[in-house]
Order: sequence, then structure tokens, then C-alpha cells
Amino acid sequence: GFRGPQSLARDLLGGLTPRLAGTSQCTLTAHRGGPMAFGLSFSIEINGERWQVDFDMKIQCQGDSVASSSVGFLEERLRAKPVNQTGVPKVFVERGPTEFKVETATGNKKAHAIEQKASVFAALPAVYPEYKKLPDVLTLLIYGLYQATNPANLAISPEQVRRMCGSSEEPVLGLKTEALDLLSLIDDIHDDTQRYELFKDTFLEILDLEDAHFSALEHTAEGGDVSERETVKRSRSFAVKQRGGRFAEITEFSDGTLVLATILAVLVWQKRDGALLCIEEIENSLHPRAIAKLVEFLREHSARWPVLMTTHSPSLLNVVSPEEVRVAVVDQDGAAGFKLLTNQRAIGKILNAGYASFGDLLTSNFDDVLQKGKTS
Repeated sequence: GFRGPQSLARDLLGGLTPRLAGTSQCTLTAHRGGPMAFGLSFSIEINGERWQVDFDMKIQCQGDSVASSSVGFLEERLRAKPVNQTGVPKVFVERGPTEFKVETATGNKKAHAIEQKASVFAALPAVYPEYKKLPDVLTLLIYGLYQATNPANLAISPEQVRRMCGSSEEPVLGLKTEALDLLSLIDDIHDDTQRYELFKDTFLEILDLEDAHFSALEHTAEGGDVSERETVKRSRSFAVKQRGGRFAEITEFSDGTLVLATILAVLVWQKRDGALLCIEEIENSLHPRAIAKLVEFLREHSARWPVLMTTHSPSLLNVVSPEEVRVAVVDQDGAAGFKLLTNQRAIGKILNAGYASFGDLLTSNFDDVLQKGKTS
């Protein structure tokens, strides 16, 4: 409801769930009768100072016993304060069903009418173009909220990555996983020496490779004139060398090599939208040893680049802690819920005794592991 099509927001409030093709009925039947409340907390740096930000929202979706006049946003509230400041956070934005209040650059709160099915943060750019007349701090808080609620989603197909390598002549402007040119992405990263070295060194260390080299060359298309910028093409190469071997283009290497390079490149890419990177089936095409090293790297840098992963791999579960895992369970209505393992102490005793690994425990004793869990 923040920046997406408002028609989609209305569909969601009407009880529909988005699919790749059209919509289908929402399976969250337990919530259809009453309001749903959501909360999000994150931190952001503003002028060298760390701020704690809290966003709360309550919505009412369409249901059999719900009046149409009640459907929509019931509450939204954005609060924040510097982390080293005592006291309650300041409320910058708050709304009821048909009215919202926002703090202006003068320090006063101003009230505006709003349609119940529209989010405040979809309406603000229209009421305050380019966020003029709003405090600079609030503008940065809104930007941080957009980032926190707009994660980049990465579902990697090695075949697709191999096919797209070198296909784009322009710099990457946005992360589109259906058309991801790895070489163009590395080209962008290469402009930042620190990021590129982190990407390269990590890539080599995880796969135990000897060296890698990126190069880019601009040239004029046949029959063109150097003075005409539209005729200038940019060719890119990322050559990889195994220990004791020769350099070869990355597209000549295995699917796992391409997958790992793509994950690392997207992770460190300076233009990536969204603070959170969501990776589907991160273990695909990767050796268990590479998975362990990659997870350790992601954990080490999680404060800067948080990652949410889905997996069906016992090998990956064996290198994470039970408290880091939420297990998806499908109920009788076909809706997937996530269970938090609250019996972590008992699980820890089994793991510490060496009777089983965490991944094997979930594989062989799934129901018992979840028996004392609760829906999160």
C-alpha cells in the first residue's frame, strides 16, 4: 500500500492475495473476521546519529461479517527517536480511518482527510510533493520505511544467469531477477574498490579459487563514429582461475560458481533497493562446504546486509542455530504459517550431545521438533 499500485492494495483489503497471474482468494481465514495489526522496528543513521524507528499499522480486510465501510486502514503510526535519547519517541505521522496528522517543517501537526483504503505513505507525496514543507528527518524516516518494506527478492536460475551474462550494454539501474546481467552488476561494483575487493575475496575463498579478474572495454560499433555516443558499446569480462589452472570466463564454470557470484554481487551492490535481501533456495547448485562458508559470511555481515533465506536443505540447517530458524507448516486450509521453536533448550541438549544434527533432526523427527512450537 506504500508505493505499489493502489488497485493492488484494494484487492488485498478485499480479501485477495496477489499471484503471478491475477489474484486468488486469501487463505488467511483466521484473520478474515477481525482487524490485523502489524509492527516493524528498524534503525537508521541520520546525520551521523543512529535513530530507532517504529511503524505500527492496523487494517481490516473484507470478510463475511465485516461491513464494507469498515474495510481499509484503521491505524498507521510512525515514531522515532535517537537511540541515545531517553523518553518516548516522537510521533511524526499518525492516522485514523479517515484522517491523518503529520508533523510539518514548522514543528506543528497538520491534519488531512484521507480515503480509508489508501495508506498515508501513498498519499503523502501527493499532499506534499517532493516532501516539501516536511522536516528533513521525516523525509529520511519515510525513505528508511520504504527501504525496510521493499526487500529485494532473489530467485536464481543458473541457466538464466549464464544466458544473460554480457547481454546488457547499459549500467544496471534496478534489481530485476528475471533479467539479471551478472557482468553488468559486477561492473557497477567494480567502481567501488572496497566493495569489489570484498566481493572478489569472498568469492575466491568460498570456492577455493586462485584468482579472478574483471575487465570492461568500450568500443565503437562497426560503421559508427567515435564522436556519436550512441554507437559506443561496452563489453565486460569476469575471468576466473582455478588453482594451478588457466583463466576462463565465469560462464564456463559450474552452476554453483554462477549462483555464488550472483548472490555475493547482489548482496554488496551499492544500488540495491531494500535493506533486506530475500533469497529463495540458497542451497541450489552449491556444495555443502560452500554453503557453510557462505552462511558464515552472511552472518558476519548481517548487521549491514540482512538476509532472509528459504531452504529445504538439511546441509544448510546444520550450519545455523535453531533460534535463527522459522519452520513453515501448512494447515488444513492450505495456508502456510511459521512456527518458532520454543523448545530450543531441549533441542540444544540433543545437538550438544551429538546424537543428531539440526538438519537431520528436522528431517527425521519433524513433528516432535515442532510439538512445543507456537505460531509466530
